[in-house]
Amino acid sequence: MKNVVDIFKNASESLNQGKKELVSLKMGYLKIHRGDKRKKNKNNEACLQDLENSLKRANLRVIGLMENEVKG
Repeated sequence: MKNVVDIFKNASESLNQGKKELVSLKMGYLKIHRGDKRKKNKNNEACLQDLENSLKRANLRVIGLMENEVKG
């Protein structure tokens, strides 16, 4: 009878250890996933800023020239 109790106790400890390892792996995955998401957000923000800056450059005006001088 003592052997059966010891077997169940060892099995329970193994399951608890496995559960702890699973939680640890899950937390590691979440940290990596969040880091990737932050990098993507930074890249998206940089691309959006570049696009906005290029659109602003297209709206430049030449000041001080008469219209008929520009036609030339």
